[in-house]
Amino acid sequence: MIEFNILNRGHLRNIISCLLMYGLLFISNVVVAQATIVKGVVTETNGSPMIGVSIAEKNTPNGTITDIDGSYSLKVNSTASVLVFNYLGYATQEVTVGNKLIIDIVMQQDSKILDDIIVTGYRRETRSDVSTAISSIKSRDVEKLVVSGVEQALQGQAPGISVTQVTGSPGDDMAVRIRGAGTLGNNNPLFIVDGIPTSGNINMFSVNDIQSIEVLKDGASAAIYGSRASNGVVLITTKRGKSGKPIFSVNISNGLQTPIKLPELLNARDYLTIRNEAITNANTLRNPANQLSTYNTSILDTLPDVRWLDQVFSNAPIRQYSISAMTGNETSNLYVSGDYQDQDGIFRGQSFKKYQVRINGETGNKWFRIGNNLSFGHTSRKVIG
Repeated sequence: MIEFNILNRGHLRNIISCLLMYGLLFISNVVVAQATIVKGVVTETNGSPMIGVSIAEKNTPNGTITDIDGSYSLKVNSTASVLVFNYLGYATQEVTVGNKLIIDIVMQQDSKILDDIIVTGYRRETRSDVSTAISSIKSRDVEKLVVSGVEQALQGQAPGISVTQVTGSPGDDMAVRIRGAGTLGNNNPLFIVDGIPTSGNINMFSVNDIQSIEVLKDGASAAIYGSRASNGVVLITTKRGKSGKPIFSVNISNGLQTPIKLPELLNARDYLTIRNEAITNANTLRNPANQLSTYNTSILDTLPDVRWLDQVFSNAPIRQYSISAMTGNETSNLYVSGDYQDQDGIFRGQSFKKYQVRINGETGNKWFRIGNNLSFGHTSRKVIG
């Protein structure tokens, strides 16, 4: 028995080496087998391929999107991985890979998104029934902004709307363009405030009074208003009283405007030195009889230094105070608000002040109602020509 072990010691080492080698190969094959390539096609319920659907391996940064044919291919880390299919307006779906190499998905529309209520020029409709271009801005999107007028409240709130200020002076009207300039004449949209067309200064009432804003961008949605709506329509609905206990609101905002990135100007000594160098360089091309005279450098230390930009620009405060009250019952409602705004310009000598009072009331029954929608405003502007 002892001789057998000694004689076969070399064979034993060979056997152990072989077992180790096969074990490593087995482990390697298992690791490789865990990585799986999954392919498939994503379509709508009518069979049309969907482009740009996001497919991601859950809880990992691994992902891809569908191509023009709705096809995708993704290498997942494990057969236990979960694929998440996501697309705007459609319900998110999750699928466990398992032993499947081909996973086809049919995306279902998300009814919660499509059932939003929007307001057109003549009635209320659900978003799923409207094919025209309409953007909605709610009061919660406007209340968080610190702006001086309704036009500024539109800035950056909806696609296809460009809002720019022409001069930058306090209280200046904004240029509102819906889908660009459409004519050589007046490109301003038509503003409808509580059903009343408004062609004057839309900044006359407070932003805090806004309940919602609907922007009608194309001819189909704005057709009821005729040629006046050729540049789009902005429908503004103001707040009204509600049934229940009286509600009082106070909004106070204070800010400071400051000029930034102003150019650095030379002081008197540096300016005179540069000026003399410019004259000397210019004289090299002139006839000696026509050469210019340089400035006397002996007065350098006597020249005053004035920071001219500081004489023109300064920090400017902006203040806004608003108070409102609303109440109502089953037959009547009332809303009252007051707003005061005071804004100085960063260019000295400019300022803007606005005073505004708004009263909305309504009373009646199911078959007859009467109400009022009154607004009083006063503005005062100082502008440098």
